[in-house]
Amino acid sequence: MAGRGGPAPVLPLMALFGAAYGVTFLVIYADVISAGRLPGWTHYLPVVAHFTFLGGLLWTAWRALATRGRGLSRSAGAAWSAAFIGLFVTVAAFRIYAHGEPPTDQLYTTYMLSSVLLVLWGMAWWTSAIATHRGWMTVVAAASFAAALAAAAIGNSTQLLLLAGVCLLGLATLPAVILMRSDRG
Repeated sequence: MAGRGGPAPVLPLMALFGAAYGVTFLVIYADVISAGRLPGWTHYLPVVAHFTFLGGLLWTAWRALATRGRGLSRSAGAAWSAAFIGLFVTVAAFRIYAHGEPPTDQLYTTYMLSSVLLVLWGMAWWTSAIATHRGWMTVVAAASFAAALAAAAIGNSTQLLLLAGVCLLGLATLPAVILMRSDRG
């Protein structure tokens, strides 16, 4: 929650991101385990997810500019902006680290990225849970930490696609929808 009586401005974007990419990962997983037997149009889902997210990002940026960022408390803004900056910097750092490495090493570096991102995600939810006194958010944080361990254990397998889809839907979309709905009621 924003901390000022309304939902955080990026909650719809979080829900959209989790839904678009979560469904995409699940469809890709289904296509892999069915040996490519899904209809051909499903191969366009990643592109659709990218454009959907880009549209949502532009809409969120426009809303933030129109309201001049009002509605988000300093502590919520600090926790979540730090989390998102951490996510982007971590992805960039992994790419920089893997650049110039043999392709096999780059691949294994990439598999560890999901665990690190899930830990950062869990930290943001943990901070929010403590700051807002909402116990259910600790469940999201704990699930993020458990998923980080699961991703490390799964590593180089098709099951990582399944885990990614479930995490995006359950750890991004669902909590965002719960927070948006709780503001209305």
